[in-house]
Amino acid sequence: MVRALLGELSRHPWEPLADAAQTIALAARFGADRPMQAEDALAEEAIGRAITLMKQAGADDETPLPFAGLARLHALLRADPRFAPLERAVQIRSFGNRAVAIEQAATRTPLWAVDAALGRLLTASGAWARALPCPGAVTAQTLQPQLWPGERAMLAARSLQRSVTRLAELVAQARRRAVLMREQLGHLRSSARAPQVWILLAGFAPLGLDQITWAFGISRRGTYAIGDALVAARMARRETVKGKALLVVEEPGRDGQPASLDQATALPHAALAEFDAAMGEIDRLLAGSSGHP
Repeated sequence: MVRALLGELSRHPWEPLADAAQTIALAARFGADRPMQAEDALAEEAIGRAITLMKQAGADDETPLPFAGLARLHALLRADPRFAPLERAVQIRSFGNRAVAIEQAATRTPLWAVDAALGRLLTASGAWARALPCPGAVTAQTLQPQLWPGERAMLAARSLQRSVTRLAELVAQARRRAVLMREQLGHLRSSARAPQVWILLAGFAPLGLDQITWAFGISRRGTYAIGDALVAARMARRETVKGKALLVVEEPGRDGQPASLDQATALPHAALAEFDAAMGEIDRLLAGSSGHP
């Protein structure tokens, strides 16, 4: 599922989302841990089918509200064998001289693929400007065949509201973090990698030095300079987990005393100067070789 989602988002038309997916794929190396297997193909097929259903449900509406399109989408999902809710399974087991019926939970359908593609429907109706994924917007509960149309509409609207509210909270959090990042790291040169690394730490997960090297194409020495800058700015801390050194995000100013720019620049000055010099040398080498194949 993770492979399929990152592959789809890596081709997203909104460049910031595509870049983020590609960076996460490099940092986590989801494509290098094992060869492709059958479930990978099933996940990709689920996303492909979800996109097809979005196109079928996304007919032009008179208003930018997406509810008519959502109703069409739910009808298509209920009729599709891949996404329609499954019945609970019952197995008969023998225990001694008695036969016992054991009810098992129904198999989960890949509704995550529908959530990933739902932004296409919302942009087709004019409700959204960007076709962002909507985690949790489509649930198996809304696809139950016994629901009345009004019940289904209410459940679908509530699920979409929760998903959109969560996205709005993430946007607000990202804006606050962007302001903090400019305050704490705005003194760095424009090509510095520390802000990019902090964005990934804050939005994805703690990272090891190798992961930072893979994701951003920098040397091991450069990762130390980045770590020093983030730790000095109190935007990250170093931890050792099972013998592996990790950078873990810190929210600046959470104790009411944000680190000053003087603190951020004084401690790692030598390391940052060395890192900037190395980056400048790389820039000169690239400029000198731009005319050669």
